[in-house]
Amino acid sequence: MKLASLLMLSMFALAACAKESAPVTEREGEPMVTGFNAEDEGMNAAMRKARNTLAEFEARLSKPPATQQHIGLKGRFEEDGNVEHMWIDDIEITAEGYRGKLGNHPVDIQSIDVGSEVLVKRENVSDWMAIDDGKLVGGFTLRVQRGRMTPEQRADFDASADFVIED
Repeated sequence: MKLASLLMLSMFALAACAKESAPVTEREGEPMVTGFNAEDEGMNAAMRKARNTLAEFEARLSKPPATQQHIGLKGRFEEDGNVEHMWIDDIEITAEGYRGKLGNHPVDIQSIDVGSEVLVKRENVSDWMAIDDGKLVGGFTLRVQRGRMTPEQRADFDASADFVIED
């Protein structure tokens, strides 16, 4: 699986102010980050769905199917008014939520970086995903982002990914 492709699509930050279009932050050697307005109903619905299906995520984490190749969790992080949603890896279920290691370089948050041990409370989960038998399971915000791509962008993404996103 090409995680760079997944990260290119999946990292996003919520903007505190209204914006006409989603801003994109491009960084050399890093996946691009797409910003979304905090009032974006599509993204908010996707994040609610992720939180409402955490039992499935926990079951997949605790007893992964033999066909499961990857599992990840995206959490909301905030610092000095900046909000970013980033993936964590090496996930453990705790009484407080989920502990793991940050899988992304933040754009605006300075107190953590790739590999930092972090805690995501259940109410701060913004997505979860698994790759099972080459297909995306969960990945609710990924589906919203992919759905907003132009046909050319979507084709490029799909061609670069080692997994399928079924509609």
